[in-house]
Amino acid sequence: MEKSDLEEEKRKVSVASSVTMDEKLNANPNSWRGNLPCVRGHREGCFVHNPQNLVIHHNRRLPSEKKDPGFFEVVFGSREKARKHYTAKQGSELIQSNLPITHGTVDPLDPVHESVPYVLAWYHLNWVRSSESPQTMLRRLNVLVCSGEGIRRPDIRYNVVPFYHNNKFLLDQSIQFRIKMKERDPIWKYEHGIMCFSKRKKWHFQICPHTEHQFLGYDFMEYRGLIEAGVRYNTSCASQDRITKWRSLYGPKWLSWGCPKCCTDSDVKTELVGDEIVVSIRIYKDLGSGSNPFDKRWLAALRRKSLMERKDPEIMERTTSEIKRRVVVELVREAIEAKKKAMPNRKS
Repeated sequence: MEKSDLEEEKRKVSVASSVTMDEKLNANPNSWRGNLPCVRGHREGCFVHNPQNLVIHHNRRLPSEKKDPGFFEVVFGSREKARKHYTAKQGSELIQSNLPITHGTVDPLDPVHESVPYVLAWYHLNWVRSSESPQTMLRRLNVLVCSGEGIRRPDIRYNVVPFYHNNKFLLDQSIQFRIKMKERDPIWKYEHGIMCFSKRKKWHFQICPHTEHQFLGYDFMEYRGLIEAGVRYNTSCASQDRITKWRSLYGPKWLSWGCPKCCTDSDVKTELVGDEIVVSIRIYKDLGSGSNPFDKRWLAALRRKSLMERKDPEIMERTTSEIKRRVVVELVREAIEAKKKAMPNRKS
């Protein structure tokens, strides 16, 4: 066999092996392929999974939100064009599942903001939990890590990191946006902006089904070349509202809220950096063990009417560094105990 024929044979074998994977997936009627959390369409994805917005795998059967379809979608179908045959230019991890497609398995958590594409459903947790080894579980958890900027909102940056620790799924979400000065009064050097009447909830952040932050307004003032700024926002937590006012003259302000109806905490930090107002929102979620889609912690984070009274105000580890530190400490402690057991008893 000539060299050219051998290369052609290798090419056919490689193509056949890639096709075999899809055929094997489609051969089982109960098997289906899930979406990455940041993929809500064929050309979507975060900086980690699809930085160039190439064509990527997207299962149209899986919902990107819990809202019911509108009138036109019911009558005329989805506006997204069906792609029965296409080649994914951007490779993605194979999230395979044999679960029945029901509301309990595929309904996602509410996005923090309409421009932040992170759709996490229970089948993602089941995919991680069903790993054959701790190494596979860690690799699958890393697949669910997303980072990028908001869709049509480059001023919003987000980072989402899931963890599995002490038989619990923990979700750490970070969102940051900046408010820049636009047009100040030429005489008084003052600028005031109203944020609560913007269209499509531009400044609205849904922390959990029971907690939300709505930014109301901001202002800038320049005096003798020095800039002073302020922000007002309303926090609605378990049907109780609280308005927070911040002035840059008193330094950065960091406030924390704990939802009494689900295992979710949120921190809001406001500060003045240069001539910009920087707002950082940190969200911590305890999603339960992931053993079944009706876990009370998961349901409380998923649905507003599924309430769970929190007995302990301290939900979970507050930062990813703290989680990593505790994991390392536990591994070191187990190694020391194993070494002590392996050592022979000394005679007194």
